Amino acid sequence: MTGADPRPLGGRVALVTGGSRGIGAATVRELARLGARVAVNHRNSREAATAVLDEVRAAGGEGMVIQGDVRESAAWELMARQVREQLGPVGILVGNAAMSFPRGSFREMVWEDFHAKLAGELKAAFCGVQALLPQLVEAGDGCVVLVSSALARTVQSGFVAHGTAKAALTHFGRYLAGELGPVGIRVQVVSPGMVQTERTATLPQDFRERLREAAALRRLALPEDVARVIGGLVRPEAAFLTGTDTLVDGGTLLGG
Repeated sequence: MTGADPRPLGGRVALVTGGSRGIGAATVRELARLGARVAVNHRNSREAATAVLDEVRAAGGEGMVIQGDVRESAAWELMARQVREQLGPVGILVGNAAMSFPRGSFREMVWEDFHAKLAGELKAAFCGVQALLPQLVEAGDGCVVLVSSALARTVQSGFVAHGTAKAALTHFGRYLAGELGPVGIRVQVVSPGMVQTERTATLPQDFRERLREAAALRRLALPEDVARVIGGLVRPEAAFLTGTDTLVDGGTLLGG
């Protein structure tokens, strides 16, 4: 007879939204390494999500791929049921799915584009936590991590929609922490600076170089840098942490 999984997250189930690439994929791999059974959410990237799950399984982990638009409450209800049936009750939710946003100045912005970004970020978090709340309580020591952005704390030209939406998401996380703490659910926010992903690879080289030079560590983050912070926040050793906003920017905002 085999004993209990000795790894920090052994026996836990984690659902990671936007888990097919970038920070999400790195987080899936990190949580699986720590022992969690992982549900890899994607909206329309099944091939990429399956490749991530194949890596997990090749390393001895367990999981599933699950499709769903996190901005839709019906999708969340279906995902919650499917993950519970296949893996067990979700005890860890990482809200990481990227929402596209218009870049440009406020003067150029139209309300519909601004609103779509704001509503998308908040609806995904709102509906996800509501749908999974019974499972987070059932699993015990439930933990939610919302991936925000360093731009929630500072101002960067062209990012008014993104920065405002992420600031709202960050404060939403604080309210959740206060309300859900009494039922044993911890809520954390992680705020990365620039991270080297497929999405940011399209930004101008001179812009990325300026950000690299602005960081105290003189480099841009890798997805794994953020994933390891998320892994640390959901471990049992962090059981008395909630309502935190962890800045993962290599020291870029030390002066502000």
